[in-house]
Amino acid sequence: MRIKIVPSAASLIRRELLKNKDTKYPKKNITYKQLVKISKSLIPRSYSRDFEGTIKQVLGTCASMKVSIDCIKAKYYLKKVMQIDRINAKKDRKKNKKYLNR
Repeated sequence: MRIKIVPSAASLIRRELLKNKDTKYPKKNITYKQLVKISKSLIPRSYSRDFEGTIKQVLGTCASMKVSIDCIKAKYYLKKVMQIDRINAKKDRKKNKKYLNR
C-alpha cells in the first residue's frame, strides 16, 4: 500500500515563491497565473462549491503568509474578489425574480 502525500496551500505557495527568484519582484510576490495554478491543484481537496471559493481559500493563505499578488496585498485582492462575487450574486437574484414572477 502506497501513501500519497498531498501538499497544502502554504507549501504550494512556498514552491511558487522559490520559482520567482530571478523575476523583477522576487520577495514574497506571486503572479495571478501562479495563484490560479495553485487553486487548480487544490480543487479536489477543497470544500468550496466553485472555483472562486478555492481562489478565496488560497488568497486567505497568502494573506496569512504576507505574500502579495502582482505587488498587491492579498487582503485587497480578496476584497476585490468578494465585491465581484456580490455583484454576480445580485445579478443572479434579479434573474431568479424574473423567473418567479412569470
